[in-house]
Amino acid sequence: MNKLAIIAIGACAALAAQENLPPAASVLDRFVEATGGKAAYEKHRTQLAHGTLSLPAQGITGAMTLYAAEPSKTLMRVEIGAIGTMQTGVDDDIAWEVSPLQGPRVVDGAEKADTVREARFNAPIHWREQYSKIETQGIERVGDEDCIKVLMMPNDGGHPETAYFSRKSGLLVKQTGTRATAMGDIPYDNMFSDYRPVDGVLEPYKTTEKAAGQEIEVELSDMKYNADVPDSTFAPPPEIQALLKKAAPPAGSGSSPEAPVQSGTSNPK
Repeated sequence: MNKLAIIAIGACAALAAQENLPPAASVLDRFVEATGGKAAYEKHRTQLAHGTLSLPAQGITGAMTLYAAEPSKTLMRVEIGAIGTMQTGVDDDIAWEVSPLQGPRVVDGAEKADTVREARFNAPIHWREQYSKIETQGIERVGDEDCIKVLMMPNDGGHPETAYFSRKSGLLVKQTGTRATAMGDIPYDNMFSDYRPVDGVLEPYKTTEKAAGQEIEVELSDMKYNADVPDSTFAPPPEIQALLKKAAPPAGSGSSPEAPVQSGTSNPK
């Protein structure tokens, strides 16, 4: 077979692969169905989970408790031996952190936008509200899975995110992007595994994140939806309340209308 014929066959194969790429919207909607369906998500109002957060390379492990509630409320508490207790929280439009090493701080700017977006309860069924543009970018191998690669642009102007969904199961396998932090923008790489059913929805019980040269593992031991989690759980602690009182009120109010989500495909990379 001559070189021109080989090139022609390769080009046809590439075109065929492009034509077979599903629209990004169908990939995200399939993930909702693969994990239980919209109706199952909508039954949930609160979440309570326990597990461990560890940095294997440093030999550090802490007990973790996570509380969450709609629309965008979270509280994560990690207790690490001699280091102490670390807390991070979101109370709708307020994001904060209390660390034994850095003390209390109110999160603002791009970091706040990322944190509040990630706190959205039942996020998989609300992707249309959170992203202004989504685009299928190709098929990529992740571990032993062929995955559909989807680029997602947040409507709050935050950093783009890239999600990898198993072509076979439809489950989210990996997510990459750049997260705004107090130390600046940091690229991250998250892997999701050990999906288990929890009150009608499949949830990943293990998340491995690589960021800033470190690997962080979160492994859940149990999770429950519609647990008794009072709204007071998410109230910022006194040290954060003190910082909020000192802060100047925001200039102006209101929000601009959200642009409609664009969904499509692009050439595989």
